[in-house]
Amino acid sequence: MERPEETLDDVAKLNAIDRSGMLGLIDKLPDMMEEGWAAAEALQLPELGEVANLVISGMGGSAISGDIVSHVIREKAAFPVIVNRSYSCPRFVNKNTLFIAVSYSGNTEETISAFKEALSRKAKIISITSGGELKELSDKNNVPFIVIPKGLPPRAALGYLLAPLLNVLYKTGLSHIKADFMEASKLLKQLLKKRSASCATRENEVKQMAARLSGKIPVILATEGTTYAAGLRWKTQINENSKMTALFTVFPELNHNDLVNFSFLRSGEHDYSFVLLRDEHDLERMKKRIEITKSLISGYVGGIAEVSSQGKTALERMMSLIQFGDYLSVYLAELAGIDPTPVEIIEKLKKELAR
Repeated sequence: MERPEETLDDVAKLNAIDRSGMLGLIDKLPDMMEEGWAAAEALQLPELGEVANLVISGMGGSAISGDIVSHVIREKAAFPVIVNRSYSCPRFVNKNTLFIAVSYSGNTEETISAFKEALSRKAKIISITSGGELKELSDKNNVPFIVIPKGLPPRAALGYLLAPLLNVLYKTGLSHIKADFMEASKLLKQLLKKRSASCATRENEVKQMAARLSGKIPVILATEGTTYAAGLRWKTQINENSKMTALFTVFPELNHNDLVNFSFLRSGEHDYSFVLLRDEHDLERMKKRIEITKSLISGYVGGIAEVSSQGKTALERMMSLIQFGDYLSVYLAELAGIDPTPVEIIEKLKKELAR
């Protein structure tokens, strides 16, 4: 049987499996972030007045951008930040709500529906999209919108979706994120040298993690308030790119339920492989909870691998984990001999819904 590194370190073989070029798109994440920020620079915003709450509405990769934003501004925001994954708006949405609709394709039906409802509620609306119905509706209703490059799988467009969202909050004075954003982009460029396909397995922690998880069911453990968005992104990327089942649960909630079933697993008799996402800014009480949990369940679950965030700011640390997970999801697909890009079952669903 071929060893994992024989596949992962053979760039020609990787490219032959990754026919649609997902690895190349992940390489471009920091560049997409910078281009996305620039795309928002020309946006002319009207005077917003009072903003009582922020609602970011989207699905899939578009919604993940909202999760990241809600995390990085939560400690400084003087208002609630809600990520809306629904056909409708929360009932509190009104003229004092800043409602940002994010849809890469511009045709996400849940987001379109919530956008229309926000219009009827007289919310302050901004749209981020590559085109489609969302762009048309925004233009028709004089809603400010940012157009980003089209033609990518939505999950690969995170940089284009996240950066305009952060820029909008910077422009509106709701977040002073610009310096943090530039540092995050710089860090990702440094990290990709150690994570991309050209870096050999012996020096590449992501490839080493892929070898550990190949053929297993990943169980991703994250922490509410610091690594939640990254953990969710890991799960969804493994689902779509790797075509694998992945489970995701969060401290401290998992200590009130998952902990029990974890203690009934028997090492060597299950296909789960546990990965814990760590952040130095976890609360000290949370760190103690994590260490106790590890000591209680490690023997049952077969050990717990750890991946620590890197960087100084919340955005840097979050994006460092997300980049790791994005590369991991493609390396897992490569080890299984699967082209990571196609998601035929989702396309079939959309066609059935369109009837």
